[in-house]
Amino acid sequence: MKKILSIDFSTGSKSKEGTGYAFRDEEGKLIVGSIKPYTKGSTMKSRTLIIVEKLEDIILENGLQDYDICIERPILAGNSAGSIELAQWNGYALGKMHALTKGYIYNIRNSKWCAYHLIKGKRKERKDASCELYERVMGEPTKDDNKADALAQLLYCEAVDYKTIYEKE
Repeated sequence: MKKILSIDFSTGSKSKEGTGYAFRDEEGKLIVGSIKPYTKGSTMKSRTLIIVEKLEDIILENGLQDYDICIERPILAGNSAGSIELAQWNGYALGKMHALTKGYIYNIRNSKWCAYHLIKGKRKERKDASCELYERVMGEPTKDDNKADALAQLLYCEAVDYKTIYEKE
């Protein structure tokens, strides 16, 4: 079994947004969840600090210190100042995760795992397709596309030689 902690990193500026995560425990059971850091008046920095604290807890409580981390590469578009800030806080989160784990960190392209699962379309269609994949795999519906995306990314990384693909970049 590949030891992977998949993270769909988002600092979510709305109450229903957050960071998704997925991994398999030592018995191979899928563990999938979402961290929702939004509070009224929160900043990208304060939300990132909450996300990192929760991810640290997940790593330590579940013994994931020897897992690789596969995190979705930030999609930088639109507001350039916001994109730069997102990339900076993504880097902060990666640094904290790297300090806790002995595995490697891989930036996974959204387009790669979407293509692997035959997910296409505009943003909403992709999110819906990701939630449908979650329901097929987990046997229960979800509207939380963050954890659905983290699961889809995990399944992609388990199926391909992600280390070879992403070490070349």
